[in-house]
Amino acid sequence: MTNTSPLSAMRRPSRWTLVFPRRPLSLNDERKKHWSQRAKDATEWRTEAAWLAREQRIPAGGKILITVEVWQSGRLQDVANCYPSVKAAIDGIVDAGVIPDDTPEYLDSITFVAPKRCKPGEDRVHIHVWRPLWPVTISSISPGLEPTT
Repeated sequence: MTNTSPLSAMRRPSRWTLVFPRRPLSLNDERKKHWSQRAKDATEWRTEAAWLAREQRIPAGGKILITVEVWQSGRLQDVANCYPSVKAAIDGIVDAGVIPDDTPEYLDSITFVAPKRCKPGEDRVHIHVWRPLWPVTISSISPGLEPTT
């Protein structure tokens, strides 16, 4: 029996994964640092993300979605506590030309997955860059939740 469902003919969305082999910057720790150290830390994440995006040959154009997964040894951070690292990495993705800007016109969502525990020395961050096959809106996911004006 052949599956004639329109969904069976759909391709999967494109996904690329940028792997950072270290613990992410903590929002709490970042607040305690001098502005020059915060800028240095952000530049490292930004530069590495741009390099990784170019290495993966992520094509330019279209809207993207970001999913963040963190593996940590020791005490686990709060779910979105790695935001400083992720924001800098997204700026690097822009620098690589994947999207022209990180405004809602090009970056639809950022999803943080709860951190997972790992062995010491295996801390890492995976930033998944997704390019959906169709426009993603609240109404396409959950009809009836359209924004009101």
